[in-house]
Amino acid sequence: MRENVVWYFVPSCNPDGYEHSRNEYRMWRKTRSGPRSGSWGRQCYGVDPNRNWNYMWGGEGTSTDPCSDIYHGEKAFSEPETLSMSNYISKNSNSIKAYFSFHAYGQYFLYPWGYASGAHHPDEAAMHSLAVNAHDALRAQYGTTYDIGPSGTLLYPAAGGSDDWAKSIGTKYAYTVEGRDTGRYGFILPASQIEPSGIETYEAMKVVGKQIADEF
Repeated sequence: MRENVVWYFVPSCNPDGYEHSRNEYRMWRKTRSGPRSGSWGRQCYGVDPNRNWNYMWGGEGTSTDPCSDIYHGEKAFSEPETLSMSNYISKNSNSIKAYFSFHAYGQYFLYPWGYASGAHHPDEAAMHSLAVNAHDALRAQYGTTYDIGPSGTLLYPAAGGSDDWAKSIGTKYAYTVEGRDTGRYGFILPASQIEPSGIETYEAMKVVGKQIADEF
């Protein structure tokens, strides 16, 4: 994986939100900017960072209410987290051939478009083919199965997502991967599943790495 492909890893794209989830509220998902005046006169914090990217921003599956978990922000890239990541990706866009955003949960390999149900990209066949091959390698480890398809159609519309934005600037392969499980534990996945989840995902990413090395 390392010989012919350069890998960029961002362990947490929302460090303030992650810290808040560890110390204050376990299920927190947004950033920590604010407060802003929201519904019922409440003062609420944060923006959903995966609805804050500048492609079809503010569309389906987002909210204008700062108290909503899917609040899209006052404008695209309003958050330093999304702005800094987008700047870095844009700076290196000529060399970045694949983009993966890892989430929980549901066991999905999702690709653009996600901004609307029924929206299809001309590269959909290529994205689907690579996802199938990666999934085959993942499934071979423990038998875990994922559903594969365009996120806005297979799952639900969510405009302003990072994978849609990455695809919009020319990244050949762009995905959101929703990891284990399918709902029994949901976001509170047992620690015993962390290692096998990582092992099977690593096998999938080796397939991606080989595809990138062979194609580019």
